[in-house]
Amino acid sequence: DEGTFASISTDQYVDIIPDSSRYRFVNWTTADMSEISDPNSPSTTVLIDKAKMVTANYVVQYKVSFDQTGLDDTAIGTIVTVDGNSKTFTDLPFIFWADEGTVVSYSYESIISSSIADKRFVLVDVSGPASPFTVTSSISVVGNYKTQFRITFDQTGIGGDYAGTVINIDGTDYGVGDLPVSFWWDENSAHNFEFYSPLVVSTDKRYIWVSTSGLSTQQSGTLTVTSSGDIVGNYATQYKVVFDHTGLDSTATGTVVTVNGSPKTFSDLPFEMWVNESTTITYSYENLVSSTTPDKRFYLTSITGPASPFTVTASVTITGNYIIQYKI
Repeated sequence: DEGTFASISTDQYVDIIPDSSRYRFVNWTTADMSEISDPNSPSTTVLIDKAKMVTANYVVQYKVSFDQTGLDDTAIGTIVTVDGNSKTFTDLPFIFWADEGTVVSYSYESIISSSIADKRFVLVDVSGPASPFTVTSSISVVGNYKTQFRITFDQTGIGGDYAGTVINIDGTDYGVGDLPVSFWWDENSAHNFEFYSPLVVSTDKRYIWVSTSGLSTQQSGTLTVTSSGDIVGNYATQYKVVFDHTGLDSTATGTVVTVNGSPKTFSDLPFEMWVNESTTITYSYENLVSSTTPDKRFYLTSITGPASPFTVTASVTITGNYIIQYKI
């Protein structure tokens, strides 16, 4: 009836392409806007006082989504910032509808931390339009990440008297002063390493590789990265131990000295051996050494060096001192 208010309504959203584009109700318009109770509501009333046209106005909207690949639920902190709003792993995919012509800005974090120690995610690239972009169609933006683990190389047992190279990693040498050294390596990537041995300090002292602990037990090899961890080369100190003589000549025959149960003749001397620090060595020089010359022999008069058995704590030379005797 004239002078009354009639109800009018329309859909707030109307699909164009489902899940891709739609119309969004903006407002009602008519010649005398005061006759519409709430022009911004899709359901309102309009005064019936004369013939009139009331128009429902729409704008086109497109679906915009932000997502990721390569992350897992250990990812922590901001992944992407969209129009100033931070989004974490649990917020993704982040989906919203934007009016046609809207400008959207975003930024993916280049490095994402993990709740697991020594693990992280690194941004490889972004699929979709660069930031900022103007919405003219349905848009999907994806930050693509890869997993990295931290691998640390170190050593034990090498003293401060050695300053040289200890390990080669992927073709690059690292000295004792460079260790520990850590790398962020891609998951499933392969890397080569080799612990050098022996490490020479001087002519009578060195360090020798004895084992590797951690992610590998090898002195050299290839590591395929599936987790974080350490690779530690364990070294032992070695000293040169020498057994020698004085007073013998090339006519001496038979055993001169027995070292750890192994007999040594004149031609074996000087006998040199590298021995781990704290090793115990036993030896015994023969009191009488025969000669290939008849009625000639060699007689032990003294031994220079530590008595048997002894514990190796430094380089040492043990000498059996002989004199020649003839039968008269």
